[in-house]
Amino acid sequence: MSNKNYAQTVFSPQCEEYDAGSCVLGHSRADIFERYYISQKVKRDVESAYLGCPARELVIRAVGMMNLTWDPRVQKDLTDEQKSTIDQHPCLIELGRQKQNLVSDMKCQYGSVPKAQTIQSERRFLRKCARDEIRERFFAQIDTIEIEHQLLGLSLPDDLNVEDADDVRFASAERACLARSLFQPLSSSVHKTCELHGRRVQVIRDWTALCGLQGVPYKQKASLGDLVTLKGELKPIDVDIFPMICPATQCLFCLGNEQWACNFSPYSFSRTEKMRRHVYDCHLRYLASDACFPCPHPVCSENVRGIA
Repeated sequence: MSNKNYAQTVFSPQCEEYDAGSCVLGHSRADIFERYYISQKVKRDVESAYLGCPARELVIRAVGMMNLTWDPRVQKDLTDEQKSTIDQHPCLIELGRQKQNLVSDMKCQYGSVPKAQTIQSERRFLRKCARDEIRERFFAQIDTIEIEHQLLGLSLPDDLNVEDADDVRFASAERACLARSLFQPLSSSVHKTCELHGRRVQVIRDWTALCGLQGVPYKQKASLGDLVTLKGELKPIDVDIFPMICPATQCLFCLGNEQWACNFSPYSFSRTEKMRRHVYDCHLRYLASDACFPCPHPVCSENVRGIA
C-alpha cells in the first residue's frame, strides 16, 4: 500500500473512527492492533511492553491518585534499620537507664508486683470470711436477742432497728392490727395472767379477722327474667347519672368524680380487698386515721369518720 492510499484510509472522513495506534504503527485497519498487539488470553497491552512505557490504564490510575498528602508509593512504616537508629538516641538511652534505676529501687523497697497481687487476694479472702462469720452469727442470735428484749420490755439497739419503721404499709387494716398485737413489747418482766390472756385473745381475734378476708365468689349469670326485673326496678332512677345502690366492689370516689363523662361506667373490682386497697392508695392515703370527710356519693350528705 502506498503512502497516499494509507493516508486516505486512516485520515479519510469516511473512516468510522480514528485510531492513533494504527496511525503510529502504520496499520491500515484498527482491528490489526486489537488482534495482534493485545493478547486475548493475557489481557495486557503488548504495545506498551514493546515500546517500554507504562500502559495507558496505569498512567490514568496514577494521575487519578495524585494528591498532596497521600500517595500509594509512600512509605507506610519505619524500617528495622530506622527503628534501630531511633532506639540508639542518647535521650532514650538516658531515660531507659533512669527507668531501670527506679524499678530497682521500688523492688528493693516494696517488692515485686506478684507480691502485691497476693496481698490484695489475701485481703479479699479475709474480708469475705469476716462477712460470712458476721452473717452466721447474726442469724443465729437475732431471734434470741429480740425475744429477750421483748420479755424485758426493752427496745432494740439502733443497729437492729428497721429503718423507716413509720413508713411500713400494710395491705389491710386487719394485717396492721395483727402485726401490732403480735409484736407489741411487754411493759415489764412480770405480768398478770389476765393481761396475758387478754392479749392472746386479741391476737386470735385479729388473726380471725385477717383470715376472713377472702375473695368474693363470682355470682352466676343472671337469667333474662332477672335482668328484665332489674331494668324495671331501675327505670325511675335512670335519669340520674349516679346510681343509688352500688355494689361492694365499686369505688364511690371514682363514681362521684365529676370530671368523668356522663356515659362513663366506673370500674368494678373483682374482690372487695382490691377495691379497699385502691380506695386507700388513691383517695385516703394522706388522710389521718380519725379524719372526718363527707361521703363521696353525690346524693349522700352524711359524714364518714375514720379510714380504718
